[in-house]
Amino acid sequence: QLRVQQPDQIHPVYSHFPVPNPGCGSYFGKLHFAGYHLGEISSYNGIPFFSEDGQAWIRSRTGQHASFPAIWGDVPPWQTRPSVDSVFLGKVAEKPIGQIELPDRKVVEQYFSFFISSEFRLSFPLVDPVLFKQTMDVAYEHGERVTNGLGFEHITAKACVFAFLSVISLLEAERTERFPDIPSIDTDMMAAKAQMLLPLTIPALDITSLQTSFMLCLYQLFLGQVQSSAMLLAFACRIMFMLGGHKLSNDSWLPTPESRSGSGTTTPASAPVDIADRKRRHLRKLFWLCYYVDTDISLRTGQPPSIDDDHCDLSLPPGYIEIQYLD
Repeated sequence: QLRVQQPDQIHPVYSHFPVPNPGCGSYFGKLHFAGYHLGEISSYNGIPFFSEDGQAWIRSRTGQHASFPAIWGDVPPWQTRPSVDSVFLGKVAEKPIGQIELPDRKVVEQYFSFFISSEFRLSFPLVDPVLFKQTMDVAYEHGERVTNGLGFEHITAKACVFAFLSVISLLEAERTERFPDIPSIDTDMMAAKAQMLLPLTIPALDITSLQTSFMLCLYQLFLGQVQSSAMLLAFACRIMFMLGGHKLSNDSWLPTPESRSGSGTTTPASAPVDIADRKRRHLRKLFWLCYYVDTDISLRTGQPPSIDDDHCDLSLPPGYIEIQYLD
């Protein structure tokens, strides 16, 4: 019979990790399952520390001995790969904003086509196909207003394209297998350029700036930079709140009266969608992406989430439950 470990008992495997300071708001989240205390979720590295009894319970159910120290390693997971460092940011900062050049548009369109056809898009609908094409049009437009560096819309669009490339280019294995002709790009440089332009997107406060901050958040999270990702997510959540994405209900998936074709009854899936409908639907998708990543980071770090359920409409999109169980 397994003995449930008391809360004040600490297994020696935890000893090489620093003890969190309660005064700083860090804490251990107790992890229980099937009546057993399996360990804690540490604010140090976000990986559950399983107690000795918890490990024994796992072995009794799986028949396998897990080598947890090999998983933890000797460093926090956000040190697994360096993020955008001062070298890249310094190179970008040397240039005026107007001289931060985008890659050739054909290359961006190739990466966009890869994203549209990838399974990654089903889990992370980062951009809307129609709206992002408009964003590319703005990012690559030329004219006196843009040349003078005064167009916040243009700067925000460029930052969004850079952020998009920084995330999608991380999917190198799938890209080289399915789209071998797409040229490689410098992922870190794309992220550095997006990060340099990010503060200039604040006056925009639109879906494009929301996409930019969230995609940079995702980029940092994929690299294991949890703390940087949390900061960028907080920025994205504030924009999302200001746009009202947390208050949109199931009605956001229905077409507006102005967009109805007038040819009988339509369903949300088949109804005509104008730009206003697309923006509303995509804003709701971005809310759910922010909500998911916010919950994930909160569990990893033990820190409070940025999104409070009490202030949100958490009704799921029509047909969502049915879709989850399709073969």
